[in-house]
Amino acid sequence: MRQWLVQDVMTRDVLVVTPGTSYREIVDSLVRGRVSAAPVVDEERRVIGVVSEADVLHKVEFIGEKHQRRTFERPSRRSAREKAHAAVAADLMSAPAITVRPDMPVVAAARRIETAHVKRLPVVDADGRLVGIVSRRDLLCMHLRPDSEIREDIVEDVLRRALWIDPVCVEV
Repeated sequence: MRQWLVQDVMTRDVLVVTPGTSYREIVDSLVRGRVSAAPVVDEERRVIGVVSEADVLHKVEFIGEKHQRRTFERPSRRSAREKAHAAVAADLMSAPAITVRPDMPVVAAARRIETAHVKRLPVVDADGRLVGIVSRRDLLCMHLRPDSEIREDIVEDVLRRALWIDPVCVEV
């Protein structure tokens, strides 16, 4: 059967921010774009991080608390506290970004999303430049094809190529 690649399901029109984008601009962009995260790119569109709703929500979580280092604080909690007092994407983002290539199989991308505990992956070319983004929802799209397309894949790839069976002999 046809092997689905990231480039088959990724979103190509991606909201991006730069390292100097302010907290407020990030929030406005995420809300206006109806997305939950944006890759942070440099001048050459190389992905250097990702800023997500979770990253910017730390500001809400720590409203009113003083920024002070705590001796026995978990590293993740310390990072959250630091992000709560950040003003620009460079300080808010999660870095380095976990990325995939457009020619990666969808199955491998799904595994990477699961093992990295992220909701989306920037898609980059060989030079690390952003070409798209793939989310968990995008990876499910391969299952939304019409039955006729699925039937054609089975007839061509399984019956004819793998099993060498005349499709007339089998009802699909």
